[in-house]
Amino acid sequence: MADRKVAPVAVALLVLVAPALSGCPSACRCSFAMLQCLEPDGISSIPALAAQESENVTEIYIEGQTNLENITDVDLPNYRELKNLTVTYCGLLYISENAFQHNFKLQYVNLAFNYLAHISWRVFQSVPLLSLVLRDNSLTCSCDIYWLQQWHRKRQSDADSQQTCIHNGNSIQLDSFEMDNCSIPEVTIHPSTLTTQEGGNLTFTCLVTGVPTPVIRWRTEHLQSNWTLQRGIWGSSLELILYMRNVSSGDNLHNLTCEAENRAGMGEAVVQLDIEFPVRILFLKDPEPQHHWCFPFAVDSNPPASIRWLYNNLPLIETRYSYTELIRDDGSIQYGCLFLNKPTHLNNGNYTLIVENKLGRDQATCYGKFMDNPFDPSDPEGIIPALIKVFRLIYLKNMMNFFA
Repeated sequence: MADRKVAPVAVALLVLVAPALSGCPSACRCSFAMLQCLEPDGISSIPALAAQESENVTEIYIEGQTNLENITDVDLPNYRELKNLTVTYCGLLYISENAFQHNFKLQYVNLAFNYLAHISWRVFQSVPLLSLVLRDNSLTCSCDIYWLQQWHRKRQSDADSQQTCIHNGNSIQLDSFEMDNCSIPEVTIHPSTLTTQEGGNLTFTCLVTGVPTPVIRWRTEHLQSNWTLQRGIWGSSLELILYMRNVSSGDNLHNLTCEAENRAGMGEAVVQLDIEFPVRILFLKDPEPQHHWCFPFAVDSNPPASIRWLYNNLPLIETRYSYTELIRDDGSIQYGCLFLNKPTHLNNGNYTLIVENKLGRDQATCYGKFMDNPFDPSDPEGIIPALIKVFRLIYLKNMMNFFA
């Protein structure tokens, strides 16, 4: 029994002393999911393991590295699965604003007992942070850590209550310090109108307040329409006017964003563009067998279009055996099918899709062939053979009556 109890401990010891992965610094231990550096003054930067060695690492724990002063843009890009980062009792002075730009799963960060005097809100803007520990750093009580104060006030139940900052040489509880002339930008958008037709014009005014004076920008990198900007001041607010000219239907449903940022943080406002344009058929394909036969089609329009069909140039009356169904939407694009339930040679022919909205009309035609005609080409519905059978029966019956 004693031997059986010791065995798991022996296995655990073997795991701990297993050889480090290739590329792991001698001062660290590297396992499948964890990088741990505890040997004093063994590293001066976060180890940059090869991609295949770091891609599964979810936790990094570093302690006692007085030469580790910076976390830079190039230290962590290969740690895509990183969730927990601890760097404590080190010489950390600076963290780049883009240090965690590739660590989209990072949730827990412990940077206690270092020498950080400033840390920008931009450092953590791209990560889903749940827990942040920064106590026992030399953070200066300034607008640069206003975001951290707001973080603590919103998370009083789980925030680090020991967080302090330095003001006039004194250590002060961060939550109780009153920061003058410091506020996150407030952003509002005033549109001339949200709706116009393709080729029309739109004007949006972005008004911003905040201290220190914010930097304002419209996110225009994905706009297809022509645009210009005009800056100004409206009372105590800054304004940035966006003029869109000859607007493109490609911008319909685009979420147009105005952003403003300062040392305290970032604010934004969003409006969705509504650009009307004539309906157009993106495709109408030949029928394909699904549960029923389907003529796949896609239509793009704003406002939505009416849909109808012709069969051999005559209106197609929809029934439970032939009907239109819209499968899904993608923005203003509607994907659908004209379904035919068990069509025969009698359903072969030209099918024309006609769509229309208040700004235009479009149509497309394709040919559907479901089966060959099993009868004489001059009698596609098989009426002549059926009549011949009837006449034969009548003739035989008359002959039998004659000889009876």
